[in-house]
Amino acid sequence: MAGRHLGTSRRDVVRELILSIDAMGGDAGPAAILAGVAIACRRHPGLRVLLHGDEAVLKPLLETHRVLAGRVEIRHAPDVIRMRGFEIDYKQALTFLPNWA
Repeated sequence: MAGRHLGTSRRDVVRELILSIDAMGGDAGPAAILAGVAIACRRHPGLRVLLHGDEAVLKPLLETHRVLAGRVEIRHAPDVIRMRGFEIDYKQALTFLPNWA
């Protein structure tokens, strides 16, 4: 256990963890994502979360979970990459990438 050798425990090593999550994806949509984020925040007091997605959709859902107050930041991302079956529409996805040439 390397942490104990340094005089710390695993619990002391990470004081704050920031997760960045696409909140608009998933089969059950943003409500399920936020419910999972709320569970994670209850279990991990140092957790902070960046939610990426449509702010108009996410903000009302965020307000239904008091545990998330002050721990979640919404990064407005109105664009959507559609999926066809199980394949991503790569042509559409490439339009979001910067021009590297």
